Amino acid sequence: IDPQTLTITRPDVVRFDLDGLAKGHIVDRALEAAMATAGVSGAMVDIGGDIRCAGAGPCDGKWQVGLPQPLMPFDNAPACGMFALGEGAVATSGCGPRDARAGGGWISSTIDPRTGWPVAQRCSATAIAPTAMEADALATIALVSGQAEARDLLRRVPGMAARVTRPEGVDWLRGGEQTPFQWIDFEQMPGAGAA
Repeated sequence: IDPQTLTITRPDVVRFDLDGLAKGHIVDRALEAAMATAGVSGAMVDIGGDIRCAGAGPCDGKWQVGLPQPLMPFDNAPACGMFALGEGAVATSGCGPRDARAGGGWISSTIDPRTGWPVAQRCSATAIAPTAMEADALATIALVSGQAEARDLLRRVPGMAARVTRPEGVDWLRGGEQTPFQWIDFEQMPGAGAA
C-alpha cells in the first residue's frame, strides 16, 4: 500500500475479496432503484440478511427488522429482538448458518483479514448504519477487531452502532451521538422465558 499515491500493488498470489462490502452495495443500489419508482413512498430491501429501509415504514412510519438469535448456527433461529428504525440499514457478520462444522467445533465463514484465517471466537456482530454497505463493513470490523478498535471507529463515523454477541453476553458499541433506531429486546420483555 502506497499512502502517497493511494495505490495498492497486488502480488500475484493475493486475491481481493469484497464480500465484506459487495452485498451491502447491491442492497443500496436496489433500494435506490425502488425509491426512484413512481408511487413508491417507502421500501425495504433484504438480501440474505443485509437490509436497508427508506421512506415510511408500515409500523407507525418505522420499519421493524428482527434479529435471529446470533449464536445459533442454523437458518430460521428464533428472534432475540427487533430494530425499529426510520431510514437506515442492518447487517450481521459472524457465526451462523454459513459456518462449517469440523473436528467437533465450528469454523467461521468470516475471514480475519489480519491473519487470513477464519475468525476464531464464537461471536456475531450486527451493525446499524445509514447505508447497507456501511453496515456490512462495520459488522465485519466489529466481528474481527477488538471492542476498543470498533468503539474508536464508531466515534469517528456518526450515525452507526453495533451489537456484538458472545457466549458471555452482549455488548452495544455506539458512537458519541444518538443512533436513529430503537432496540426491542424480546428476552427482556415481561413474560419472556416463562413457560
